[in-house]
Amino acid sequence: MTQIHLSRPARHVALITIDNPPKMNAMTRPMLAELGRLWDELERDDSRCIVVTGAGERAFCVGADVSGDLSAGPEMARMVSHALLKTDAYRKPIVAAVNGDCIGGGVELLLATDIRAAVPKARFGLTEVK
Repeated sequence: MTQIHLSRPARHVALITIDNPPKMNAMTRPMLAELGRLWDELERDDSRCIVVTGAGERAFCVGADVSGDLSAGPEMARMVSHALLKTDAYRKPIVAAVNGDCIGGGVELLLATDIRAAVPKARFGLTEVK
């Protein structure tokens, strides 16, 4: 099942994991909605740092899962913008733990983070994915 996981690996640390390894952690519409909801929740809680990563070793995130409905009205655009923190100022530091390919919307999410750490094999941007 593809989803966004929230765990608490240490006191005041929240870990968000984008979990869709078969599709290189591409996010479905429900996953994007859940990510936006989590940003709101974590903004209000006692966490002091948020780490975001992808499940598995192949990809951080390749953006949206484009295998479904691609229509997007204004409400969908707002939801995606919020999930990827495109225009939202976030008061807590966000760390990206990049464990593989980071493409498309994954790069947009990466750009919203404050600290970025990547494994040596990580690739960024529009690269050939095999």
